Amino acid sequence: MGRPIRIEYAGALYHVTSRGNERKEIFLDDDDRLKFLNIFEDYHDRYGILVHAYVVMDNHYHVILETPKGNLLKVMHGVNGSYTGYFNRKYGRVGHLFQGRYKGIIVEKETYLIPLSRYVHLNPGAVKTGSPISCGLARPRSLVGGKPTQVAVSHGPGIQPCRYSGNRVLDA
Repeated sequence: MGRPIRIEYAGALYHVTSRGNERKEIFLDDDDRLKFLNIFEDYHDRYGILVHAYVVMDNHYHVILETPKGNLLKVMHGVNGSYTGYFNRKYGRVGHLFQGRYKGIIVEKETYLIPLSRYVHLNPGAVKTGSPISCGLARPRSLVGGKPTQVAVSHGPGIQPCRYSGNRVLDA
């Protein structure tokens, strides 16, 4: 039986998640996490996506994103493919990085965006993983180990981007 068809339309809001193949780590250090976020920023510039919230864990990520142009397939193919290429080159490996296809669940914005954002931001505490990077609606005080960083991921109207300094998320 074939795979289910992805539903795409202008203005759709998605909860997107993808996990490392065999549940292995796909972000080994903060440079990997920041590279992944920079790839998302690049795809915002290319395709006009809006990132409402995200968390980048050791072996998976969650992103709440909106596609004003109805182009989730192009965006996620590019993001996961670009990151896989980066990771494989950096660590001298070949093959799949992600376990199967990404999950992209359509979300009802008015009723589920805030509870979903809460879920995304509480995910690091639930799985007790290393140093997640997260940001968005809830603007949690997540830790980012290592050097001072600035992450500029564009958000939707009324949602401020998070700024990082050292190991703290600053108010935007």
